[in-house]
Amino acid sequence: MSHSLRGKSVLITREEQQAEVFAKQIESFGGKPMVVPLLSIQYKSDVNSPIWMQLKKYRWIFFTSSNGVHGFFHYLHHLGIKFPSDIKVGIVGSKTKLALNEYGLKPDFIPSIFDAETMAKEFIENDHREQPILIVRGNLSREIIPNEFSYHNISFDTIDVYETTYRYEAKHELEKTIKNVDFVTLTSPSTVMALMELVEDIPSSCDYICIGTTTEAKAEKLKLPNRHVPSEFTTDAMIEVMIDLVEERM
Repeated sequence: MSHSLRGKSVLITREEQQAEVFAKQIESFGGKPMVVPLLSIQYKSDVNSPIWMQLKKYRWIFFTSSNGVHGFFHYLHHLGIKFPSDIKVGIVGSKTKLALNEYGLKPDFIPSIFDAETMAKEFIENDHREQPILIVRGNLSREIIPNEFSYHNISFDTIDVYETTYRYEAKHELEKTIKNVDFVTLTSPSTVMALMELVEDIPSSCDYICIGTTTEAKAEKLKLPNRHVPSEFTTDAMIEVMIDLVEERM
């Protein structure tokens, strides 16, 4: 295995459970991962919502994150509800696909680019007329898909199955760690917002690797410096960007 990241430290800001695999990837290239989760994810939903008892009416269910998948099936199990076999499933990307596979399901629709804008655009372009659609999400999810569906008169409901909060208890560790790393990895717009909330003086001495255009757009809006986006929206591609930067500067 190449040691292209030897001597380089990488701050991983995603949730601890999801950070484990990413950290091992970085180590395999000789890098030193520094894990400081910025977000706390808790399953939180109204278990008395009529949506749970009316799942069979939906023709599609949209998952826009792996957390949404896990939260959704957490509540299905809690309520003793079986997933209706005739419902089609749309997901936003590869990480969400892996989460769905854990529950024995495969997606019926996945966009060519892993972001909400492309998901809504391509779904509408494919002229899917089977409605209504249930959008499963978290409390900080953007309104891209609901807004597009409303504009095109597509019938849908939304349900929040998890709540994302900033880990203010990580503030001191984060501010100390970020001053001494070469790369900071950001895997969602929420992690960008959390970073800007928790760090008072954002250093410009490191590079910020954003997993995709949506994350980078949030970073640009909040004036985060030294931003980089991989050609594919995966952690493997993020590592490739870091390796390229290291090689360019040799």
